[in-house]
Amino acid sequence: MNCDNVVEMLVMLADGRIARASEKVNDDLFWAMRGGTGNNFGILLQATYRLEPLRRLWGFGLRWTIDQAPAAMVAMQSGYMANGVSNDLGYMGAFVFESQPEGKPALPVLIMRGVYWGSRADGLKLLQPLLKDTGATLQLDREGSYNELNDWLFETPEPVPNCPDLAREDKQSTIIAKRLKLKDWKKVCERFAASPNPWSCFAIEPYGGKINELPREKTAFIHRDADMDFFVDVFWMTDQQQREIQAWLDDCMRLLDGVGNGESYQNYPRISQLDYRKRYWAEAFDRLLYIKRKVDPKNFFHYAQSVSPAKGQKWPKVAKGDVVVVEAWSPAAIAIDI
Repeated sequence: MNCDNVVEMLVMLADGRIARASEKVNDDLFWAMRGGTGNNFGILLQATYRLEPLRRLWGFGLRWTIDQAPAAMVAMQSGYMANGVSNDLGYMGAFVFESQPEGKPALPVLIMRGVYWGSRADGLKLLQPLLKDTGATLQLDREGSYNELNDWLFETPEPVPNCPDLAREDKQSTIIAKRLKLKDWKKVCERFAASPNPWSCFAIEPYGGKINELPREKTAFIHRDADMDFFVDVFWMTDQQQREIQAWLDDCMRLLDGVGNGESYQNYPRISQLDYRKRYWAEAFDRLLYIKRKVDPKNFFHYAQSVSPAKGQKWPKVAKGDVVVVEAWSPAAIAIDI
């Protein structure tokens, strides 16, 4: 995960001063900026990453019909998410509509796109439960570098999502932490197949492996002790399509919230989520609010769903002497009048 490999950040604060954030200095700011969402604490000027050597990878794509998809999702959850997944496997899943020849209606299908850090033979062995027991088709099969495979996997045989270039978009996420039953996934599949247009996508971002090795409280990204982030991505071209597809999105989220843990991935914000503080940050919110007050006391960086007190809640008081350590070469603070 991106935030797990950052070792240091250089940040411009609201008053123009420059601060370094790492495990050694301004560690609270470092914690907050890894998962606390952008446009809250400062302007990121520089990030230093821990790098890993990366040899050639095996890239693959699996495909299931919508009738095969419920059993495939049960198998995916039990063997390829949370503690069951190999650290050498990375993938995403998606429910999409697959174009058909001669103007026939697009078909709803489930796909899996991923890379394996190892040989093709070992990767195929790892995927055998999906290939053998769920009826998966090996749709894509190629070795290469990460850069070569990354675009190819999500552009072949057609882009994911496959929507018009000028389409407008809305999306919402739910975090799924419990193992769903076959009947649950059947309902999800039925709901997807009922999309008002063929541009919709149910996307699956699995957690597990290296992501789940760190404790939930290690960063402000608090969703890692779950199986997946599952989000609904919708598109439209006209006002009528917007009304139809957003009503369907709301309907999908009512279904998914019934099987989720009440949290949502903050990278997919939706203005209708009035309980976003709990959904995005859960028990980490109070700490984020304190850090926000400390580093941006006048709330210069703000937007509709920024870190801010809930209704009836007050800004916390920052302890005397708890100050941001700025760089010796940093410009002097400037006055902010909001």
